[in-house]
Amino acid sequence: MQIRIFRFLAIFILAAFIISGCTTAPKKPDQITAGNYDYVKEYITWLAKNEMKKKS
Repeated sequence: MQIRIFRFLAIFILAAFIISGCTTAPKKPDQITAGNYDYVKEYITWLAKNEMKKKS
């Protein structure tokens, strides 16, 4: 019985960490050099996925 409770709690905590990590926007770098669009690409990808989740 205790193993089942422990397994359930472990899965629940793992799922909570995974979900919470997916809901935050990517961290903006301190300095952005001219011509470097990596942050913009990452942010737009994150934004599009969040908006599609809201609409479905």
